[in-house]
Amino acid sequence: MRQLNRLLALKIEKLERQLWSPKSERYTPDEKQQTLFAEPEPAPAPEPKPVRTPRPSAIPRGPKPLDPSLPRTTIRVADPELKELICPESGKLMQPGWLEKIEVLARKPAEYYVKVYERTVFTSPLKTAPVYSPWPMDVLPRSRTHASVVAFLACAHFADHQPYHRIERHLERVGVDLPRNCQVSLMRQLDERMEPLVRQLQQEVLGGGYIQLDATPIDLADPQRPGRLREATLWAYRSKSGPVWFDYQPNKSPKGPDLLLREADYHGILQTDGASGLGGIGPPGQVTHLGCLAHLRRPYFEALKGHELRAERYLRGINRLFQIDRLAKHFGLSAEKRQKLRAKHSLPLFGQLVAWANEDKQTATPKTDFTTGCITSWPSRSRWSAVLRYRNPNSRITARKTRFGR
Repeated sequence: MRQLNRLLALKIEKLERQLWSPKSERYTPDEKQQTLFAEPEPAPAPEPKPVRTPRPSAIPRGPKPLDPSLPRTTIRVADPELKELICPESGKLMQPGWLEKIEVLARKPAEYYVKVYERTVFTSPLKTAPVYSPWPMDVLPRSRTHASVVAFLACAHFADHQPYHRIERHLERVGVDLPRNCQVSLMRQLDERMEPLVRQLQQEVLGGGYIQLDATPIDLADPQRPGRLREATLWAYRSKSGPVWFDYQPNKSPKGPDLLLREADYHGILQTDGASGLGGIGPPGQVTHLGCLAHLRRPYFEALKGHELRAERYLRGINRLFQIDRLAKHFGLSAEKRQKLRAKHSLPLFGQLVAWANEDKQTATPKTDFTTGCITSWPSRSRWSAVLRYRNPNSRITARKTRFGR
């Protein structure tokens, strides 16, 4: 009963944190960084003399200045009438004192206009096919729409998440008649024209030899159950050079990315989180799987928020692993030197984390975040070996080309 009460209290506290606490998982321990490489403690420095710090300057009050990059138009306000410039005391004409300015933010409504394109059609008396220049690429002749309108619709619907009927009402207020069915037709044409670019992006991502794969759940209206939603997934494929390609799947099953990687005959590195089913996707023998310390660290971060003090040493250890890599990046170490640094400092620390988890899982309260960190994150050898692989100097990772090439 005590364990059950503790478990329920932790669940309530976790729900409250999810509602009102910051989402950041940043953890800064009090431990000094000099202990990272087990160096001796430095001699205590003499206490510095107190230095009088100047008082902070007064914080400026009032509204923030407007963005200086915005275009500006100067409008001269008319002076008062001459009779109002007569001083009531002296009866003389007042003189100009100073020039006062004020900046206000203004808006110019969207301007829709009609572009008229003209071209000459050349014909022959022998009734051969006429000759003429093609219309510009930014014009949809059959829809009688310019690319600027298509770009506005795509941004409003897919970036600002405005439904088509709301966009239709907005355009009506400025005098433009563009029904919903026309908007859908324009988006379909945009999809057809963007397909070569998206396919090229897919080839670049799958041809780089290194992919970071993650799933983003989205709510999708279920046409078979009106008024109900079901969970679909956008799988994000990110290459090392930066491009990201998204693949839609109607569910979160790993069969979708597994089939895609097999069809692409992918060779290389695949980094995923600890989700079940992702550890063996892709062509057998051609994919090197890497894990993610950030996902392994998360249960301990939540456990420490729930006052599980034993989780603090795991966070300190993982923070040290991150710090080792930050130092290697800061000093621009080569791949070989980076492997030596990891073999000397990261591997022993990683082994210590595994040993702690094997000890703590014997006494941890079931179904808590700390238990999830100790039991779920570490025991599967395939899982923590994927996290360990990139730090092992004996397992060189070489990424071969896919059939797309680069």
